[in-house]
Amino acid sequence: ELDIVFPESGARIFIPVEIDGTPGSLIMEAAHRDPRATVWWDIDGEFLGETTNYHQLAVRPGAGSHTLTITDNRGTRAVRTFEILSER
Repeated sequence: ELDIVFPESGARIFIPVEIDGTPGSLIMEAAHRDPRATVWWDIDGEFLGETTNYHQLAVRPGAGSHTLTITDNRGTRAVRTFEILSER
């Protein structure tokens, strides 16, 4: 019913700087069986926003391990851990 499409569980992700020098973003994606559902997003307990219809959200989490939690309007939750790699 509710699933995190990206990032994958245990993913190790490097977010590059854009060609114009601005910081890049991680585009997270979720899928929901109900096209009218609202999904609330948080990383490490910090609310990021909500989506309806098309469940994608761009974020810039810092380097290190993170926990993504999404919750729908019925209280269904999905949780995923991932790591952002630092620039070297």
